[in-house]
Amino acid sequence: MSENKQQTFLSLDIEVVEKQIAAIGVSKGKIDSKMNPKIDDGKSFYGAVKYDERKLSSFWKDNIKKLKFFEENAISQNKMAEQVEKYIVEQQKLDPNFIFVSDFGSFDIGILNKWLESHNKKPLRFRRNEKSDFFMDVDITSFAAGVLFALSPMNAFNKGWEWGLFEKIFQKLGINPKNEFEHDHNPQNDASKNLSDFLSLLEHGMKNGIVGKKRKVDDDEYLPNKKAKLV
Repeated sequence: MSENKQQTFLSLDIEVVEKQIAAIGVSKGKIDSKMNPKIDDGKSFYGAVKYDERKLSSFWKDNIKKLKFFEENAISQNKMAEQVEKYIVEQQKLDPNFIFVSDFGSFDIGILNKWLESHNKKPLRFRRNEKSDFFMDVDITSFAAGVLFALSPMNAFNKGWEWGLFEKIFQKLGINPKNEFEHDHNPQNDASKNLSDFLSLLEHGMKNGIVGKKRKVDDDEYLPNKKAKLV
């Protein structure tokens, strides 16, 4: 009997106010070689930020209750960095081969790296060991765009392609996502929603060969429940 291997993912999402990290959300999930995805748990971190409410962006003016919730649970930025570092060390002990994922890596992971360094911590991808080798990270929006390109190359990078990207792919592939989580700008919820969509796509790919097989697909050919032609 073959071993049932599994891969662990840590999904990250942040909320930024006036160039300061107000909240960090983490969602942890797995998928095994029997194609069973599972989201295990999550964690939130809230950091104190300074801002003038009169000068807030329209986004935060519309979501002021969310920002006030972050404030009520906030600790100092330095303490938050200590907690994030401790969490990464704990997760590395549980599974040294976990993979970071985010829906906008150059934003979420890029900003987190700079922020961690400003608090004398290693960037996210550096393992917390003497060798200082690296964790892997995946930008799931870019990953999904690549899948969409394989399915519909003429439409993959149209203006606005990034919004509702997973929904477009799910429709083309006939996937019914679980929709356990809502994208509501609570970073832990957003991280869980992103991870759930990513795992749904991986599960479908593992079962149906969408990922990893060479296919001949026309823009109008790949419809739900219709098989693509293998080359």
